[in-house]
Amino acid sequence: MSKNESSKKIDSNIIIAVISAIVTILVALIPFVGPKLFADKPTPTPTTALVYTDTATSTQAPMNTIAPTDTLAPSEPTYTPAPPTDTPTPTPVPPVAIGEDWPQNCISTLWQPVPSMATVPLGDGCSKQPIYFFATRNGSLNFRDVGAGSSAEAYGLFAILPGTEGSVTVKVSLRELSKADLLMGVYEDAALTSQGMLMTIPYGNVKRQKIVQMLSYVNYKSVDSTAPVDQLDGYTIIFKYSPGLVTATIPGIRTFEMSVNSPQYIFIGYRKRGPGYTADGTFLSLKVDQ
Repeated sequence: MSKNESSKKIDSNIIIAVISAIVTILVALIPFVGPKLFADKPTPTPTTALVYTDTATSTQAPMNTIAPTDTLAPSEPTYTPAPPTDTPTPTPVPPVAIGEDWPQNCISTLWQPVPSMATVPLGDGCSKQPIYFFATRNGSLNFRDVGAGSSAEAYGLFAILPGTEGSVTVKVSLRELSKADLLMGVYEDAALTSQGMLMTIPYGNVKRQKIVQMLSYVNYKSVDSTAPVDQLDGYTIIFKYSPGLVTATIPGIRTFEMSVNSPQYIFIGYRKRGPGYTADGTFLSLKVDQ
């Protein structure tokens, strides 16, 4: 063996010996150095793999899914009951005052027909017209009755007077009285048979005629009368009433009077006296004062 070969062999042995020593040392240090090398490294968070399931083939129902049998019914509409309301009661219309009705072409419901009959209220304080042969026109009360009856029968209207005393003025224009007398009076009750004061214009010449006070409707006899009076634009009679007394005045002519206990009603109308009668005229006005 040459000198060079011997030197290489020695160097190799030395290197091997050194490496072995280093490895031995490192192995011996692993228990002490290893934990420190890996102590500060964060532990990796395990990841969960997302698994996608084919919904067409999956047999597991998804969570929180409403089954067909749990289908919610559509909500019912709710109604809040309205509070009860009172049906308004129509306010009754009071009768039109007598004296104010004819100018309104109205026959007040205060008037009561003779002979007695049921009238038809119109709801405005007036009655349906005509009432027998009476009807308003141009602010006055007209009447016309032509017949062949022979019985002595009266047709007319009663109305209650306001208060226990006052006056009522009646003005009438006559076109014809044939076998029929015109009647005007103040009575205790709405009946011609009750106590009262009755004034008449007898049938005959209506242009100039006397005005007669009668004893009563039942005892149809003259008590007193005026001389014939010209009608001119109408005959006027003023009745004044108070407890115990009624007077009838023909302005500028004379005054009549009669004892009546409790005068309360005014009557206007006519009385048939025989067959072939005609009663035709207009009550132009009626004025009530207290």
